[in-house]
Amino acid sequence: MLCPGDGRADRQLWLAVLATALNDAVRGKPGTLDQVTADRWFRAGPDLLIVCELAGLDGPALRQAYLAGSVRPELMRAERRCDMEATE
Repeated sequence: MLCPGDGRADRQLWLAVLATALNDAVRGKPGTLDQVTADRWFRAGPDLLIVCELAGLDGPALRQAYLAGSVRPELMRAERRCDMEATE
């Protein structure tokens, strides 16, 4: 559960950024702008390391796993927000 002030919401935002980029890189139509841009970002983009740090992940390890083809976008998912659970 995500609650204001504990920093998890920020980490979940950056995890969502990473998951979207991974999805574009791995599952995107090869050769499209989104797929090529995401692939380049994972292979050599300096901002990947910053985003990983903000998400609480090891950037160099994620890059290495991506290059090895062992990263799966579905493993990076956001937690439910606490205000959403109250309405269910």
